[in-house]
Amino acid sequence: MAGRGRLLKIPIILVSVLVGVLCGRLLVRFSGGGSGSDSRARRGDLLLKELLNRDPDDSSFHQPPAEREGISIKKDMSIQFRDYKPKNYFINIGGTYPKSIEIFLQTYPASEFFSLVSFIPDESYAPFYSAFVDHLLITPAWISASEEPREEVNLQPFGEEEETLMAVPVVDFALWLQNNTHPDDFVIVKMDVPHDEEEALMKKLVHTEAVEWIDKYYTTFPENQLNKLQAISELYGLQIFGWDEQNETFSDFEDVNPLKVPPGAGFVKRDCKSSNSSDSFGLFLYLNDVSVRSIRTLSMLVDYKSDQEKKLNAGIFVSYDLILSNRDLVESLFLKFQGGIYLDVEKCRNMTSNQLRNYVTKVSNICAKFQTPMILQYVMLSEENNDVANSIIASRHQTVIFKLNDMSSMMSFPVMKSSKFLPEPGTIYALNIAKDNNDRLAVYLMKNYEEQLISLMKCAIL
Repeated sequence: MAGRGRLLKIPIILVSVLVGVLCGRLLVRFSGGGSGSDSRARRGDLLLKELLNRDPDDSSFHQPPAEREGISIKKDMSIQFRDYKPKNYFINIGGTYPKSIEIFLQTYPASEFFSLVSFIPDESYAPFYSAFVDHLLITPAWISASEEPREEVNLQPFGEEEETLMAVPVVDFALWLQNNTHPDDFVIVKMDVPHDEEEALMKKLVHTEAVEWIDKYYTTFPENQLNKLQAISELYGLQIFGWDEQNETFSDFEDVNPLKVPPGAGFVKRDCKSSNSSDSFGLFLYLNDVSVRSIRTLSMLVDYKSDQEKKLNAGIFVSYDLILSNRDLVESLFLKFQGGIYLDVEKCRNMTSNQLRNYVTKVSNICAKFQTPMILQYVMLSEENNDVANSIIASRHQTVIFKLNDMSSMMSFPVMKSSKFLPEPGTIYALNIAKDNNDRLAVYLMKNYEEQLISLMKCAIL
């Protein structure tokens, strides 16, 4: 009998422990303790760092955290799913054109690891979303706290000059979120709905606890009124930031894209003159397109002097589009040459300062994720333009080099072979290697004037 009594005590003890754990979780949940916001902020920063450093093929990316602070019930519940590989979502709600998707992909670190979802009310804009990879479009869809199946909304269909009142299906976003994402997924929401609707929607997200499925929340709500949304979601410590589609930025842009070049490092370079080198000059190759010829030329340069470990003294600058479309090739190129991004001033003139900043930031983030991480420090402009140069220096602190002496218009390869080139000391010579025979001219100059070439890094500090 005594043995049986001891056996009966075991399940009683287990039940008591389980009840104690559940009570502890409920106590943390309702007491708050003021640490929810700090805990969620720390977790967001941690996940962003993990995304930047992760191997996309690493199935063990998700590691249960060492401790679970605050009231993040969603994440506490999900610790049981240790074999689940979490996903990352950027959910774009509202608007017409996919401008917010473009801003996110261009400026948010590790954006290539995110699945994209868009809810838009007007399906006439659907064709503009078709080009995005790993993107789910749900349209027509009106995100609202309304319990009605449809809502009358004033919309201006694409190509129409006037607004039309349309009945748009209402999507229960709280329910959709809980049914279509996993508790351990990292979810960023960008909300662009009428402000009175958004307050009601936030209350519903809190009431249904779907707010726990959101890690970061961007809103077009007036920045001086964000405290209204923060007050509603205060218990959950939701990170709420402003989103400005018109100006192509968001309120924590500088936090998620910290400067990689130290303040004060950026300046304009027009020459490489030095009192110590009377016969040295700079040779900076550049490409302003993404043609078959350009790719072939870059591949040749990657293999040039393959047995030489140190970088060549010639510099190289390539276009934004080429860097985005041929990352592996560009990474190999920057292992051989010091270089940076080439920008066409004619295009830059039509950009706002934020658009220009976003261009440079995108390339900077790509270079930082090379297997051998590289800091994007140099930008070459197609012509002298102080406004563009100062905008780049002010926002991202890069060193700007003007293309003042273009060898493409001065000489060609056959002429070079038959005449002696006498470079002007300290001058920066630029060469468009996409033009006929300029690949040969580039190799000729590097071979015959290697000792006289000033490296890009040295030129920047002269």
